[in-house]
Amino acid sequence: MTSEMIRAEISSILQERQGISVNMKIKNRMRLWAVVLAVTLSAGTLGCGTEKAAAAVSEAVSSEVKETPEEGQNPEQSETTETEQTEQIQPTEPETAEFVAALDNVVSDTPPAGEPNLSWAEKKLQAMTVEQKVAQLFFVAPEALTGVSAVTRTGDVMKQSFAACPVGGILYSTPNLEGPEQTVQMTGGLQQYARELTGIPVFISIDEEGGKVTRIAKNASYGVNNVGNMKSIGDTGDVSAAEGAGSYIGAYLSANGFNMDFAPDADVLTNPDNTVIGPRSFGSDGQLVSSMAAAFSRGLASQGILACYKHFPGHGGTGEDSHEGYAYTYKRLEELRQCDLIPFAEGIRNGLQVIMVSHVSCPGVNGDDTPATLSPRIVTGLLREEMGFEGVIITDALDMGAISSHYEKTEACRKALEAGCDMLLICGDFKSAYEGILAQVKNGTIPESRIDESVLRILRVKETLGLP
Repeated sequence: MTSEMIRAEISSILQERQGISVNMKIKNRMRLWAVVLAVTLSAGTLGCGTEKAAAAVSEAVSSEVKETPEEGQNPEQSETTETEQTEQIQPTEPETAEFVAALDNVVSDTPPAGEPNLSWAEKKLQAMTVEQKVAQLFFVAPEALTGVSAVTRTGDVMKQSFAACPVGGILYSTPNLEGPEQTVQMTGGLQQYARELTGIPVFISIDEEGGKVTRIAKNASYGVNNVGNMKSIGDTGDVSAAEGAGSYIGAYLSANGFNMDFAPDADVLTNPDNTVIGPRSFGSDGQLVSSMAAAFSRGLASQGILACYKHFPGHGGTGEDSHEGYAYTYKRLEELRQCDLIPFAEGIRNGLQVIMVSHVSCPGVNGDDTPATLSPRIVTGLLREEMGFEGVIITDALDMGAISSHYEKTEACRKALEAGCDMLLICGDFKSAYEGILAQVKNGTIPESRIDESVLRILRVKETLGLP
């Protein structure tokens, strides 16, 4: 039943009613609210036809608006007595308008019969253009978005660049960070502009693991301490130390306008000669790393910072640097399950929402050199289907040598999406990749439904984080 039908019905009945006392008017108005609300909700929920619903409201209101005798009063005398004792009144136009406006709110909050009650994320997805959807897939450095060598504020260039391509996430790094006041203005300005422009907030992230990988703690302008390498914390065996480190980092990230940290490093360091990961890992035991990574993430979450586990399916057993070229783990799937995958599995059970997939090649799983980021077997088959991860999957930077030495950028992005990744991390120029993916969605090479799957996951994580 529509609000227009109810408005017409109520207005008609109210205009016909005269001679209601002030006291009786208040009582009857209260009854009227209750009856109309019940009938309206029943009509919407049970799918009553509009004619029947209108008739039900009319009958209910007509019955309830009639004068009801006071307690102990003779019903036959009630109308005469009330009329004689109290001046006759008629609902005024403002009163009727106020009542009907309130009623409209009740009706508008009740989904029509047969229509789903959509979440914020679902509503946003339905309203987005294909250009906005594709933009939401990209997680980029501000320099990649603007073409400026070192972005340190959200000025006209940044706003114009974001308006042209409202990406899903921005990764800030050392050149962007001068001090607390500057950083807050930069991150806050971007977030405010994104909300005003699209109504969709941005993931604002940083690599702040602690120890050798920090962007803020190494800058004295911020006045914070470096919590140290994760290996040192792992060596203590004290999970509260890991949680404390996460909370400390989360506090200063939150204060500077960030809502995500590309941390913790959940790699199990099974190759002691691995210098790429090295002390970034909590240790060489899967259960220890799992407990420590979970605690660190709880610390981040306590400060409103979203954790991103990395580098799935595990970079700790490699001997090469994927920044330079292919990095290999020769473990078979069962070996990964017994060690490297333990922290990720535990994180998923704990409600982990974001995982970064590495460019590590797993010939023991894939049968070839395909990097994990581009492997349907690893991303969809293992992470999504076997391990049950429903959150957002981000690629490691697609500018890294393991990808850029073997794949053209648009090709790499397409393969990552086909593998099952949701967000494409690019620190260099990404516009050709954006335009390439957009063209392939428009010509049907990449189904728009596939893009919708990823965008909905992204929006849902933003919704659960409380960003909207």
